[in-house]
Amino acid sequence: MLPGKTLRKATPPASPAGREAAAAECARELIRIGDRWDLRQRILNLLSKLFCPEIWAARGHGARNGRG
Repeated sequence: MLPGKTLRKATPPASPAGREAAAAECARELIRIGDRWDLRQRILNLLSKLFCPEIWAARGHGARNGRG
């Protein structure tokens, strides 16, 4: 070490608790996005069943194809 110089303290890395909290928040947000997407898809499916029943019958859903 040179005279008159002090050792610099190494900066501590980001705390694991902070990383875990950020990861948990990110996971919660992704779940919320997925839930919204699922709800949107379910609503679209319901509307297509109501307004285009022949498509759903052709796919094997519903009573029109004899499956019940």
